Amino acid sequence: MVRTAHTRAPGRGLLRCRPDGSGVETVARGFENLVEVVFLPDGSIIGTVTWYQLPERGVRDALVHVLEEGQFPIHPVDTSVSHLQFNAVLPPVALFPAVAHSGLEIYSGNAFPPDMRGNLFSAQHNSRKIVRHHLTPEGSSYACETYDFVTTEDPDVHFSDVLQDTDGSLLLLDTGSWYVQHCPTGRIRQAPARGGIYRVSFEHPRAMSSPKPPRGQQTG
Repeated sequence: MVRTAHTRAPGRGLLRCRPDGSGVETVARGFENLVEVVFLPDGSIIGTVTWYQLPERGVRDALVHVLEEGQFPIHPVDTSVSHLQFNAVLPPVALFPAVAHSGLEIYSGNAFPPDMRGNLFSAQHNSRKIVRHHLTPEGSSYACETYDFVTTEDPDVHFSDVLQDTDGSLLLLDTGSWYVQHCPTGRIRQAPARGGIYRVSFEHPRAMSSPKPPRGQQTG
């Protein structure tokens, strides 16, 4: 049986349901493109959004804190619902230019230095970056410090996702230059770049413990 949640509001939303597919409901709405979310240890939902707002003063995309019944500025009003609606849109945790904010990962391993544990890592498709976000509680949400983690000047590289492997390293997914259907900046020049997967590891001067081997290299 297919179960659906309905809304007459424009834009997209974040939905949830039970493991059997029942109880479908809308958590938040008004996004133009919520790409990926992660859950912090306290249960908070953080997500990457392209088109958080119409371009203004050079910024468009965002890292957002998704709250129950939250509304976002690209499509802020849903007149079809009778439940509580905020009288203001939710502010971003961090704003960015048109970077095409993509995949998101929360780092739960112990292979990187302690100050990176619990940080978020996001892919920026247009700017050819993987960036690190350090969140600290601020009021009822979070303050964010963002640092470049991996960057390249290669115009054929377009990072789309970042994943944590079993050994605590990070895998970076590069879509190359083929994706142009909804992203004209996906191909800057005519090139046969098909993308790839890169691994980022940290070499400890003195290993505190032996990390698990990455997938495909288990022994015994």
